[in-house]
Amino acid sequence: MKTPVDYKETIVKELEELSPELIQEVVDFVEFLKEKKRKNLTRIPICF
Repeated sequence: MKTPVDYKETIVKELEELSPELIQEVVDFVEFLKEKKRKNLTRIPICF
């Protein structure tokens, strides 16, 4: 069986080691990825 992963805890541990500037870059990158995903989802053709 897989052990459950606490993603929030893992992310927080990683972010604690970063400078505020790098944290902001991470946040900006995540926002970029979310926007890219949103745009890609709107381009999916709907076939019936």
